[in-house]
Amino acid sequence: MKKIIILIPLLFISFIAWSVNPFHIVYRVDDRDLSKINISGGMYPWEEGQPDDDLTHHFEGESLEGRRSNFVSTTSSLRTAVMHAASLARPNSEEPFSKEFVTYIYEIRPASNFFSVDESLINARNLSPENSLRRERLTRLINDYTHMGEFVAREGFSHDRIIAYAELNGDMLRQYYNDHISALFTQSFWNSRWIRNEGYNHSFDQDTTSTENYANMDTPLGVMNMVINGTQPPVPLSFTCLGVNSQPNTSIRELKEVSNDCSSNQYLNFKRKIYDIKLLSLLLNN
Repeated sequence: MKKIIILIPLLFISFIAWSVNPFHIVYRVDDRDLSKINISGGMYPWEEGQPDDDLTHHFEGESLEGRRSNFVSTTSSLRTAVMHAASLARPNSEEPFSKEFVTYIYEIRPASNFFSVDESLINARNLSPENSLRRERLTRLINDYTHMGEFVAREGFSHDRIIAYAELNGDMLRQYYNDHISALFTQSFWNSRWIRNEGYNHSFDQDTTSTENYANMDTPLGVMNMVINGTQPPVPLSFTCLGVNSQPNTSIRELKEVSNDCSSNQYLNFKRKIYDIKLLSLLLNN
């Protein structure tokens, strides 16, 4: 009887430590309207190369040679989705938003293949040996690049998981956008603007993101690949047009070389940022 009494609290503690809070709705910004996404069948990773299921490679915007990320990024934060879109609508924070800018915010019903990036990184860090390179770099990633409410959909998701979408354009950003407090960050602003997806599958109504951490995570490389437009907040590559297979007949390498293929009204300045201080020091001293 004593053994049973002891085991129950231990099992309860283990559950609390490993369980991830599920989310019922996530968002992604895409410059394609719903009809084009329907033609693609949904939002999916690039087809070229062998799938790379390592979450750190995806998060850093880096894939192994000859491979490609097997994830599509979404966020549980409407604010994050709007801010990422705004960062691509002008070359820097001193310039006005482009009047030609048009994109769409998609409201999505997630499933068990949607994993929390923040929670998975924290879990991987906590399981890493003290003073190890893996732990140091994961800690730096967590401190500097999380807090976006990112959820990654392994192998993407079908168009019938899209609940609704709404247009976000340059005029709206000029009128309403502010980095700190903006009506664009609130659900009440979008309530009358959402266009329901007639093809949404209501059998998904009770689905949520996974309650488990994603486990396949290698030691980070120490470098983030991002879009950095002037003094604006940087945007991870996974949240841009490079994060989904928007043009099935185009390779990701071809698309990255000609960034205007993404959208003629987006500003995409690709940068590689070394976040590992020790790695940066080593490179500067050699």
